[in-house]
Amino acid sequence: MYKKNWLSISLIFIIMLGLNLLTPLCFGDDYVYAFIWPGQSMYVPLPETVQRVSSFQDILLSQWSHYCTGNGRMISHLFVQFFVWQGKTVFNFANALVFVLLILEIYWISNKGVVSLKQVKTGVLFWIFFVLWMFTVNFGGVYLWLSGSCNYLWMSVILLSFLMLYVRKYFQMETRLIEFSFGKYLFLLLGIIAGWTNENTVCWIILFLTFWLFQNRKRESMEPWMWTGLLGLCIGYALLIFAPGNALRASYYTEHSINLWEWGRIQQKLITFGLVEFFQVFLWFFVFTSYKKLSQIVMDECAARQVSLSKIFCVISLLSNAVMLLAPEFPSRSGFFSLIFLTIATALMVRMQEFIGIKLIDEYARKFLSVLGSVCFLITLCATYWGFGLTHQYDTNLIEAVRLHKESGASLVLEVLSPPEHPARLTWASLQHLIHPELTEDANHWMNVAFSRYYGIQGIRMLKEKNKE
Repeated sequence: MYKKNWLSISLIFIIMLGLNLLTPLCFGDDYVYAFIWPGQSMYVPLPETVQRVSSFQDILLSQWSHYCTGNGRMISHLFVQFFVWQGKTVFNFANALVFVLLILEIYWISNKGVVSLKQVKTGVLFWIFFVLWMFTVNFGGVYLWLSGSCNYLWMSVILLSFLMLYVRKYFQMETRLIEFSFGKYLFLLLGIIAGWTNENTVCWIILFLTFWLFQNRKRESMEPWMWTGLLGLCIGYALLIFAPGNALRASYYTEHSINLWEWGRIQQKLITFGLVEFFQVFLWFFVFTSYKKLSQIVMDECAARQVSLSKIFCVISLLSNAVMLLAPEFPSRSGFFSLIFLTIATALMVRMQEFIGIKLIDEYARKFLSVLGSVCFLITLCATYWGFGLTHQYDTNLIEAVRLHKESGASLVLEVLSPPEHPARLTWASLQHLIHPELTEDANHWMNVAFSRYYGIQGIRMLKEKNKE
């Protein structure tokens, strides 16, 4: 079984590594973060004097400037700038590993916080992978795009790593989990880092952790690290939310008289909210059906705790998505954390079948869904690889054209054709997993300028086929 688990993990790693290898640096954020942050809006072209990141010191200097003038996501953008500096190859391997780690963390949390590779059920492992594959809105933007992965995938792994021990303590209240004295200081630091990860999720975790700790504060089994971890989480979240850069971004909307509550903007956010929840509808159906069936039987304390924890994660999932309705913008990738916590809630119910010996889903239905899911997965996998293969081929040709243009010493703006749109059938068959990177026809656009600065050319514009003619 142990070898089978390693084979399963290796297969998932290889699938994600292949997709990472086919995904290029994406126009926009990836190229901007290759430079020391100039203390201006991202949507303003980089000045000619901007300097490339070439050391850890440059990254720290850049992130301080970004924290004061950009936004508070210093932890995630430290990773972004490190990987853009070190190169896409380093990121490809690291990102595939982190994706595998995310799946294992979801499994371990559903295993009552017990970390073990020997006890992993291969079927559940692949089920988690399937859920992330099929139900993530903007898959490429969350798991493959360098800047997006560091902001969402990597931050979720950090946050779940922090929560792991709390989940284990929840099921083993009378067991002392940390014996060494500096554990409370370690968890203070881990809490700060975890709290500095995501705006729309950490606040709800703080709320539920606070309620749980105060509810059990008089128990002798309470440990110091539990309180210092919560304190660190609050400190990290405060550093994230109250960053000077966030205040500057808020003032931008006021200065430009942008109405955040106009109907068109609200409508867009409602559509995104509905889209995220639509992708999760099968998970919601399963957990609610499970709760209904379990309410009809007598459970022991451990099983009851498992159901309660699943419900808590369901609430966190829904609130993490709903709070984005109050944000200035609601990109679909922001619903990722909602999916993560709903997946954990569902995984807890899937594992519940093993612990109490009751089938929460009919055996024939399970087999039918397994076959249907396998067919859908294979179709989307092939379509996704095909689509990213086309993107990779275009990017390879583009970089070669840039190299030749630079070697020729031409002082003119380089004109290239835009990548052809992916066929509609391919886009739908891939379940919207694809990324379609494209520059604009304006050589002075901030994305075009960042690309030009990165490769050291005068400028670049992408033209549609008809314009080129």
